[in-house]
Amino acid sequence: MSAVASVDDQLAWEKRQGPRAALAAFVAAVLTLGGGFITGIGLGGAPSPTVLESLPRLQAGSAIGSQPSLRIEQFQFFQDHAGGILISAIVLGLGSLAAAGALTYLAFATRSRAARFPRFALYVAFVGGVLTLLGSLLSALGNASYVDDVLAGAKTVDAVRDASQPGILIAGSFLRLIGGLALALGYVLVPLNAMRVGLLTRFMGILGIIAGALTVVPILAAPILQPFWLAALGVLFLGRWPGGRIPPAWRTGKSEPWPSSAEARQQRLDARGGGGRRTRGGGRAAEATPEPVPAADVEARAARVHPSSKKKKRKRRR
Repeated sequence: MSAVASVDDQLAWEKRQGPRAALAAFVAAVLTLGGGFITGIGLGGAPSPTVLESLPRLQAGSAIGSQPSLRIEQFQFFQDHAGGILISAIVLGLGSLAAAGALTYLAFATRSRAARFPRFALYVAFVGGVLTLLGSLLSALGNASYVDDVLAGAKTVDAVRDASQPGILIAGSFLRLIGGLALALGYVLVPLNAMRVGLLTRFMGILGIIAGALTVVPILAAPILQPFWLAALGVLFLGRWPGGRIPPAWRTGKSEPWPSSAEARQQRLDARGGGGRRTRGGGRAAEATPEPVPAADVEARAARVHPSSKKKKRKRRR
């Protein structure tokens, strides 16, 4: 297959799959934002015992292990909100899977324009999304089973400490950890390389990398930044962008790297017709040589600038 034909086929594939990838990005943005909202509302009032509440028991001098655990109220809250916890896990897991679908589409578009793009990066985001969804479901179910077992027991400090976590909870936590790391890696690798070949602007590329870092180290801005970036990605997949300036790489099917700051500044100077052409060494190319001025014109100009010079010469001759 010729290079022209392969580029045309790739552009045709991107045109067909673009709306689906955009839908996945929009769904991911809504579910990620909604899942965070459900978690904040449903679990925002969960009681959390502190060390200060345990101090009176230490001062009393009695055996702590036989006393009621301070975490029972917390476990009771989790049991009462088990349905909300499960729904939140499903919503966030599906959001991760939808985000992985959008990243996978961008990864294949990047691979066609960069032969050095690692092959495993084509699927790392999708694998991460699947594992995150599965791990979230198993963790929610395992946590509900663990809470039920604790509340069905003696409810003492020793009973809560000795309660063993079910295997489904351990497996879910492990899958969610591996899936989160794989999805974060996809968030970093795909936008980085897409930015290098010109599919993403520098702003969008850097924002995507930050969104990937926030999947591992979540902070307050994570529930807002990730949905915003995914929604912007969906708009780009539909061929729409503020000002109508879609990155050229989407139209040509080839790598169109963004110019560096120095190159962009020189392009602006050239567009204004000033600044001269820069050489590879960073200097400016020689300007056009001015046309020579006739000797008679030079003497006439000198006489106009220094009119007293001729008078001094006449006095000396006398």
